Amino acid sequence: MGIRRPIGNGVLSLLLLAGLLVLACEEETQNESRVEKRAEEETAPPVVREEAPAEIDTTAMGRVKLQSPKPGLKGTPPSFTWFRFPGAGSYQLRIFDPEENLLFHGPHIAENETILPKGWDEGLPTGICFWQVIAFDEEGNEIGTSAYRDFLLSKE
Repeated sequence: MGIRRPIGNGVLSLLLLAGLLVLACEEETQNESRVEKRAEEETAPPVVREEAPAEIDTTAMGRVKLQSPKPGLKGTPPSFTWFRFPGAGSYQLRIFDPEENLLFHGPHIAENETILPKGWDEGLPTGICFWQVIAFDEEGNEIGTSAYRDFLLSKE
């Protein structure tokens, strides 16, 4: 067995200096990462979502929040529902094709649910459709719209 010798002051100083250099490099790297992230945040385009999360006040954005049917429904929905929009006196359901041609618009109604009248889809081919709800105040002025939501029109 060898004899253990204490580390000399010179070696100990070198080890401490090396450790300090490593810590300084790590801190500099973290600072560069923070600066890069801040620059990305300032230049990144805003994120657009189909709907605002429930904890966000959708009235500030003028968005009517859709309830059902959920996106991707296969088959013509039996009914359409949405959350009430503050200040709305009436709502209107609109249905579009993929090129945003209006296929159907319902009457102004006070409720936040509606069903499609029989024969509304007469002469329309089956395929993807999009629905949207418009909110109107008591004077009939548009005060909010929903995002578009899809469903598959079928005639079964």
